[in-house]
Amino acid sequence: MWKTLWSLNVLEKVKVFAWKIANNGIPTQANKCYRHIAPQATCEMCGHWSEDCFHACVQCPHAVALRHAMREHWALPAEEDLVFTGPDWLLVLMSRFTVEVNANLLMLLWRVWSVRNSVLCAGQKVYVEGPIVFLTRYMNSLLQCRQGSSQYDTKGKQCALVGNRRPSAADQQVQKRRSPPLLGSLKINVDGVFIPSSGAAAVGVVIRDHAGQAKLASWRVLSYCRDAEEEAVACREGITLAARWPETHMVLETDCVVVAAKLKNTDQDRSVG
Repeated sequence: MWKTLWSLNVLEKVKVFAWKIANNGIPTQANKCYRHIAPQATCEMCGHWSEDCFHACVQCPHAVALRHAMREHWALPAEEDLVFTGPDWLLVLMSRFTVEVNANLLMLLWRVWSVRNSVLCAGQKVYVEGPIVFLTRYMNSLLQCRQGSSQYDTKGKQCALVGNRRPSAADQQVQKRRSPPLLGSLKINVDGVFIPSSGAAAVGVVIRDHAGQAKLASWRVLSYCRDAEEEAVACREGITLAARWPETHMVLETDCVVVAAKLKNTDQDRSVG
């Protein structure tokens, strides 16, 4: 059953949410009351029933209203099938329906819980129309992405449109995996982030061998920086940390073009940095 869950065409966070429901792991009022975090288990949305996982996602009036409205757009289980059969009610329910119905059901349960949190934590009002538009567009976009190009980068992300055209080879070049160093060498990857409005910045360093195994990783917050060229500080940090391997050939890699050009320049640099 778990294999079926992870194979559904839904977002990973939706699958994790379904796993939490199946293990009674979402912070409902009943769970908070059991752990002495909340004084009572009454549902704060309807104020009539104890809020367990089944009530919060299926039985609460706002969940019922959204489910009735979504039946005009999606294939969902009938109301008579949505009954509490025990702690494994979600797994039992999913075992009776197709992959499409199960995917729609999990997306709906996830959105019901999101609406509940928006109302209770952010003070928003309950509107059925909003979640309907969100779910239909979300699922359509997800299906289009899955049915489109299968070229993903190393992080599992898909290249989007560039303006009104498909990404060219030059656009996709940035998604290619960084080449490993030669055998016996180490590569120092450095990166930095800079916020112009506050001057806050941070630098990170990762040192890997030819097999991609991390030998060292470090990061540091900088209280004030002049500009994004402060990534040179990250380069200096990387070189300093790599000094523990004095006999090993090192390759320094940064995505800051200005800093890279200055490091390659053999002439004297009279800039502020």
